[in-house]
Amino acid sequence: MTIAAINIGNITKLLGEIIDNIVVEKLRKLLLLRKTIIHNAITNLITNQKLLFRIIVIFKKITITNLALFLLLLYGIFYIGNKLSPSSYGVVLEMIGAKNDGLFFGKPRQIRSDEWAVQTAFVKIAVNNNFERYNKSSIYKEDLRPISSLPIKDWSIPFKPLLLGFYFLPPDYAYSLYYFLIMALYLVGYTIFFRKLGTSGDIAIGFSLLVYFSSFVQNWWTAIGPILSFFPWIYVVIISEKPLK
Repeated sequence: MTIAAINIGNITKLLGEIIDNIVVEKLRKLLLLRKTIIHNAITNLITNQKLLFRIIVIFKKITITNLALFLLLLYGIFYIGNKLSPSSYGVVLEMIGAKNDGLFFGKPRQIRSDEWAVQTAFVKIAVNNNFERYNKSSIYKEDLRPISSLPIKDWSIPFKPLLLGFYFLPPDYAYSLYYFLIMALYLVGYTIFFRKLGTSGDIAIGFSLLVYFSSFVQNWWTAIGPILSFFPWIYVVIISEKPLK
């Protein structure tokens, strides 16, 4: 009985040690896992703080002017992607009874005949004649160069940057790009002009939008838009502190 009691006692003691070792090992692993989790959490927090700090730094560097340019670029993607233009050529489509006049917003104006009956019509003639100088679709074979600024394959191509899109884009996208470039040149040009006069970025942008949406500019935009868009750049060159080299 004594030997049996001793053996049972030893076994109990051995089992106790085994259980203690298992518990200690589990606690050690649990503590190690907890330490790893805390370490990873701290690492992620530091990384997120660095990322947040970088984002804050980037936003601090973003000026109202840069934001306006970014929004103008996004608008340009939307504008050209949807093949938009201020053309009133829908008047012609209504005359011939076309079912789809391509109208996105607004209403075609009869009074803009200088655009839909002249400018846009001659652009279509130039495109249909594969950008050649003479109008082969007419019995008169008239010269297209002196009529208006048209996309024609001759020595004048470098002097018509607004029309370069016609040589590598479909005509509808190129025509949309043409009008977007006019608008962008106008807004950016007048913003720089007002900045040169000493106004802040937000005031300059506001003034350029105010002038752009004025009655005169909007009434004559499709007729003399390119002239209006390049006009502020002349003043920018004249009043610049450093002369062009």
